[in-house]
Amino acid sequence: MDRVYDGLYTPGIVPLGIANPCMASPAAKALHRTMKRVMSRVEDHGIGYAPTLGEPRLRQQIAYRYLDTVGSNVDPEQICITNGGQEALLLALRATADRGDVIAVESPGYHGMLELIDSLGMLAIEVETCPEDGVMLDALEKTLAAHPVKVCMFATTLSNPLAVSMSEENREALVRITEAHGVTLIEDDVYGDLLFDGHRPKPAEYYAKEGNVLTCGSFSKTAAPGYRIGWLHAGRHTARIERLKRAYSCSSGLLQQLTLSEFLATGDYERYLKTLRPVLQRNAERMRALVAEHFPGNTRTSEPVGGSVLWLELPKTVDSEILFDNAIEAGISIAPGLIFSPCQRYQNFIRLSFGHPWSTDIEHSIAWLGEEVKRLA
Repeated sequence: MDRVYDGLYTPGIVPLGIANPCMASPAAKALHRTMKRVMSRVEDHGIGYAPTLGEPRLRQQIAYRYLDTVGSNVDPEQICITNGGQEALLLALRATADRGDVIAVESPGYHGMLELIDSLGMLAIEVETCPEDGVMLDALEKTLAAHPVKVCMFATTLSNPLAVSMSEENREALVRITEAHGVTLIEDDVYGDLLFDGHRPKPAEYYAKEGNVLTCGSFSKTAAPGYRIGWLHAGRHTARIERLKRAYSCSSGLLQQLTLSEFLATGDYERYLKTLRPVLQRNAERMRALVAEHFPGNTRTSEPVGGSVLWLELPKTVDSEILFDNAIEAGISIAPGLIFSPCQRYQNFIRLSFGHPWSTDIEHSIAWLGEEVKRLA
């Protein structure tokens, strides 16, 4: 994992290994204008500390957005602003599980979540995920019946790396299954605003009756990665989450929160998403076409319904670790498949990102990767 992250941030690298959707068409100018307006009003206040749970205006705007987009009535007092989506996942997991507990995850699943589970001394168990339907409910039932699972951590609105969205019927059934087994569900909902068709799926918590679902969101994928602003809808766990947040990081950046609050309130955020989604969809189509042109004919490619990543199954003789090393030497970063499994499965899989402004460098990199895969195969 260290090698993968080092490769992502090496100067001059074509960064096909990092999922960064909003950088395909950055909102930098609009955000800079918004921040200037905010700074002219708040002056010294803007460089102070935010409350532990976060700036009230941003929490209110997030609650408004839940109501406007999915009809979910969220109490802003139960929202905690975090340092990115990763801290939201950390706080949710620490509030609901302990060292040695078993955590069910998607397979393949987000590598940052797997690293987090391992760092906390917890055990990840994989649940098979369908490329068309998401988490396989029959596989989940078997897992919950056979193992002492304490928490499920899934991305049901739009997953990473498969970029699949569960149907609302299956998402509701998932909640019923976890409730029946007394298992907490932590939902990673950072990509929910980025479905290509503009539809905003209802998060799993919409269907919860027993308060056993915590939702983690972030603006890192949809607006400003460097702001490091995420959130956690904590529900009945709010008091514990507040104590944990105070212990881990005290609070999140106030000026960034004030800027994002105004960005949402003025409607600029929604207008930006409407321009970003078609750019990402075009990039996905271009990248899939290039993979079909340059990679071996037996390469299998995901069909993302949103987000910024492709999941590729390469010929079985291709080792994605070797491909990763060779690609770095050629000035290209990719994400090898084994980091998306706690058991290091998916040795012949890779994830590629199209969350960048399209360029000839990207086209040449895909062509190079295709030829290298043919050589390794």
